[in-house]
Amino acid sequence: MRDLLCQFSLRALALAAATLTASAAFANQTVFWLEPRSNVTFDKQVTREIGQRAGLVVLRASWNNPDPDYTLKAVIGRFKADTTAPVLSYSWANRYTDAGRSEADLLRGFDDGKARALAETKGDNDTKVDFLDVRNPDVRKRVVSQFLRARNGLGVDGFAVDLSTRTPNARPAELAKRCQQEADFCPSYAGGMDALFGELRQGLGPNAFVVYNGLFNFAPGQLKDQAKLLASTSGAAIEFFGMDPKNPKHSFTEDIRPFLEIIPTLPANRSVLVFGRGPLTYTDYAQDYLWQRYLYACFLLVARPVDFFKYHATFQVPTQRGRTGGMDYYADWSADLGAARGAARQVGGLWVREFANGLVAAAPDDGRGGTLSLGGKGYFTLEGHRRLGELRLSAGEGAILLNSERPAKPAKREIDARTMASWKWGGAQLDKMDGREVLRLAAEKQPGEHDVLLDFERSANPYEHLEIDAELLDRSAAILAVAEVDDPKREHTQVVLEVSSDDGKGGSAALEDGAPFRSPTAKSGRDTWPTLHLKKSLKQETFGFGAAALEGTRYRFKRWSHVRLVGAVAVSRIELNNPTMRVVDKP
Repeated sequence: MRDLLCQFSLRALALAAATLTASAAFANQTVFWLEPRSNVTFDKQVTREIGQRAGLVVLRASWNNPDPDYTLKAVIGRFKADTTAPVLSYSWANRYTDAGRSEADLLRGFDDGKARALAETKGDNDTKVDFLDVRNPDVRKRVVSQFLRARNGLGVDGFAVDLSTRTPNARPAELAKRCQQEADFCPSYAGGMDALFGELRQGLGPNAFVVYNGLFNFAPGQLKDQAKLLASTSGAAIEFFGMDPKNPKHSFTEDIRPFLEIIPTLPANRSVLVFGRGPLTYTDYAQDYLWQRYLYACFLLVARPVDFFKYHATFQVPTQRGRTGGMDYYADWSADLGAARGAARQVGGLWVREFANGLVAAAPDDGRGGTLSLGGKGYFTLEGHRRLGELRLSAGEGAILLNSERPAKPAKREIDARTMASWKWGGAQLDKMDGREVLRLAAEKQPGEHDVLLDFERSANPYEHLEIDAELLDRSAAILAVAEVDDPKREHTQVVLEVSSDDGKGGSAALEDGAPFRSPTAKSGRDTWPTLHLKKSLKQETFGFGAAALEGTRYRFKRWSHVRLVGAVAVSRIELNNPTMRVVDKP
């Protein structure tokens, strides 16, 4: 046990050093908080893509899986092999349920009659949730012991503790009612939460990375009160930065500025995880991209080297509502701005902050927009356009400008058979066919087991052409290329282009089971996607898919999401390219 603790301590120190070093230049400050439908989502290709971009990883996933390669412990092991970022398990500490994912697994069997619940509420799918009496030292001791068991069993670097309200005078309603009825309930509960996190810190050790959600702002004074939990934690999350996805009303004054004001006052060694949020309703690709840029620019106005950012509509992977989910990544976040040069300032209706390698500016979405003189110095947009003279932003717009032109996006991205073989899929074998190396696939055992990520980094200049060198080995085999689209009817964000032995008559149909990335279909029917059956010779070795394939439909191509290889397929190469790279100033 002493050796295990020593190894953990050394890794924690290395992770902390790597995180601080990487984030000092405002790179690798992306936090991936992931809620997958299935642990199968996280194969080696995914942990590599996320791992090289992550500053922090949080997993809300079931501990167990029928396939030992996809237990939570196995998934955590893959992430830790592919990233220097801390890898955390999602958890609850002040409430308990027998239904759910890692939050339920962590406190499994807690409701044994020994700990009387403070109150009861309903969780997802009307499951029972009990509020634990954190005022009780015996309850806290049992909670800490469960966290220790989870840490040692899963091999995580720490925990992200959700729904951690310190003083429940506004939310949750069940406890707020107790506060109204009993004068001493709120103060004693707050003391219990302070003690709980203090005892968690003591039990897990100082090198454990423990964050909580969060810095809530639902009632006057709550934001400062919630910040008191930082005394015994590594950081806190802001779950709703910019908007609450369920509420169409939002403003800079209410949903951004309070956080911009408190972050600079927090301890310099405590991280803030800022989650910019998009709506749950349909948005166009460009509309979503520009809202993301605005919120990221707002974050950069006060970001410190220890802070993290992520934007999405939901934490789900893949999302069931809105355009983006927990795994989506935007090209803006990899821009190297260098170290900040001072604090943000307000000028000409804009908020502006300068960096060693550029500047950021944001026009409050409840303002009138504004202008900024760029002087005689020229800047470059993230898309490579020169900016001289004056920067004009409308309300709700953000700008990230660099002193020098950003390196161009590679003209192509190629994935060969040997790379795919390194992902160690089930039913996959590296082979030779007609003198070329291929990955021979048998029928998949789980939905999407042989899905390949394509244009992972969302950008304003996506790859438009997709080529797949493959052979369909029997009549049940198929290739399903998933394109992200805009839809004038505001109904769909994905379209499937299908190549199979089924004639399909070249028309359009609905793929009843959908093709969500490495996931089962959502029960809500969200994954019933329009499907275009493409007429191609199945004997050919190269299948080409281009934006032109959507001509004649109402859909407008935006990005290649992933490709699903169904059944017996031999694949040697997948390539994304842009023979004439399209670069635009706005998405």
